[in-house]
Amino acid sequence: MSNKAPNRTAGGRAAGGRKLGVLPPISIQKDTALSQRRQKIGAAAAGAGTGTLMVVLAQNLPESTLKSWLVLAAPTASAALAWIWTWIRELVEIRVREREKRQLFSTVRKTIVDALEDPLLSHEHKVSLRRQLEELEMLRVSGLYKRIKLLESA
Repeated sequence: MSNKAPNRTAGGRAAGGRKLGVLPPISIQKDTALSQRRQKIGAAAAGAGTGTLMVVLAQNLPESTLKSWLVLAAPTASAALAWIWTWIRELVEIRVREREKRQLFSTVRKTIVDALEDPLLSHEHKVSLRRQLEELEMLRVSGLYKRIKLLESA
């Protein structure tokens, strides 16, 4: 580590224009291209590892038909495991996203309901909060409705 002070500009800001000690906002949007590359790398690693392991095991066996079959089946096993890895990972990611969405809906709804019970809020603010609560419920219902429609069309 260096003993140098951070590169500062006037006003206590870092050289990039960001205030020191303040983290940049976190983006909620996912980089899908990066996510897809990671999935492919993980699937390739799982598949390649399986095929390599099968060939190494086969090389340690005495000459037999089993050895030949293991060597011949290695590429197929690699492709199959890569496909299975990708499929399982997609299922897990879907479940995680659904759980995050449910938790977020629940948190927002509870926050709005708690705010509506606050006696210090003005009538105008409560009207605005009720409108937001209605919009939130409509979003949830329309999302469920779209999922049902997708299931019907499949």
